[in-house]
Amino acid sequence: MLYGREYMGIERSAFLIQNGIILQAWYKISPKDTPIKLLEALGK
Repeated sequence: MLYGREYMGIERSAFLIQNGIILQAWYKISPKDTPIKLLEALGK
């Protein structure tokens, strides 16, 4: 809420896409956690 008006702010998200298909989606993820989650999803 800002100046009495309610609005939606920025929501960070990351996606793992292969051949045009979304394999994984992470919402409300921090930039610090993005590479960790990506490597876990890739099995590395």
